[in-house]
Amino acid sequence: MGSNQPIQERIVTFLQQYATGTRIFTRVVMRNSKPVTSGPNLQGANLSGTQLEEVVLNGANLNQTNFSWANLRRADLSQTNLAAGNFWHANLNQAILQGAKLNGAFLVGADLTEAELAGADLSGANLKDAILNGTNLAGAILNRTVMPDGTVHA
Repeated sequence: MGSNQPIQERIVTFLQQYATGTRIFTRVVMRNSKPVTSGPNLQGANLSGTQLEEVVLNGANLNQTNFSWANLRRADLSQTNLAAGNFWHANLNQAILQGAKLNGAFLVGADLTEAELAGADLSGANLKDAILNGTNLAGAILNRTVMPDGTVHA
């Protein structure tokens, strides 16, 4: 996707490609987006290594999506289904994940510094070696969650 194309057009093109069966979008660059569509469905997409800084995907279905090594700094993923997602070493610094479904997500080594996870469901998620400095976990569901130090939250 050409980086000279306006962000809104790139997002529409991206969603059209997904709708026609494309699932691998590595190295995509999209920054500072405004919502184009309400809750897009990108279930199972491979977005590893993408630059999605400040992208708005709130309410999206990103179940089982691969975000390993992706830059989601300041992204708005509130109320998003991220269950069983792969966030291995992803940058989620200052990301908004309020009320997100992250149950079963793989967040090993992810940077969640100052991320907003209030009310998020992290049941069964793996946060081993994740960075949680200043992260808001108020009201988050942590049943059977592997914490950064390797302990399992009851």
